[in-house]
Amino acid sequence: MNNIFDTCAIIGTGLIGASIGIGVKENGTVKRVVGIGRNQTTIDTALRRGTIDFGTLSVEEGVTGADIVIIGTPVSMIPGKIKEAIPHLKDGAILTDAGSTKTAIMREFNEMYAGLSANNNVHINFIGGHPIAGSEKKGPEYADPSLYEGSICVLTPSGSCDDTALAKLNEFWTRLGANVIVMPPEKHDEILSITSHLPQLAAYALTNIVQPDQWKFSGGGLKDCTRIASSDPKMWADICGQNEANISASIDLMIKELSGVKDALKMKDWNKLEDYFAAARDNRDAFYNK
Repeated sequence: MNNIFDTCAIIGTGLIGASIGIGVKENGTVKRVVGIGRNQTTIDTALRRGTIDFGTLSVEEGVTGADIVIIGTPVSMIPGKIKEAIPHLKDGAILTDAGSTKTAIMREFNEMYAGLSANNNVHINFIGGHPIAGSEKKGPEYADPSLYEGSICVLTPSGSCDDTALAKLNEFWTRLGANVIVMPPEKHDEILSITSHLPQLAAYALTNIVQPDQWKFSGGGLKDCTRIASSDPKMWADICGQNEANISASIDLMIKELSGVKDALKMKDWNKLEDYFAAARDNRDAFYNK
């Protein structure tokens, strides 16, 4: 398979970034992967795991000369990394991210790009990205080249992006096994507040009402429903901070649903509950049991 890019730089060598790195190394999408980390220990682990070819703690060193730069840090750090990277990117480079929110990141890029790019006289193709895949685990030691197979990867192009760059990034993710969908960042954040952010908060809430002496009575259902509560708390606090309005609206929808269940319980309307549960089962099965 032919290379799409010579050099891919990945800022953030945790699970997401490292899985991208090892995936594109194995499938031949790029010739060389540069990892940019916050500490040398993570870089060393990524090198041992084979997810990158070269590692550095310097954004400037890592992104200089790269054809594509992917920011795989927590969402609160992405705008800062964009600002660090832009002055050192070559003309025509693709800059993208893997964050779970898009509107705030796209807005901050648009605000900073005009001045930074004008000062450096370069054109940067910025394309917001979100591969909807992952795990409650973190770190390059858990890197998985098949992590993105069968996933959805949402792309939200900025006004600075040209069609050729978008096509290349589409192929980049397609080779990793993802199905690419292009949409506005606002639509992405609305959808993800229901399909990703609300389930995370529900897992936290359920976990927090289980008392210490009750866990031993749990079966597989509680374990399955609370698995993602083991995720990074800082990461999820950052996501909530960038998608507050949509998440609040999604919580309201959940409260409405649970209130309906509570009303049926009070009325002892078991037929209504059975119909409600059946509708939920059919809704889920229509997607997952295709």
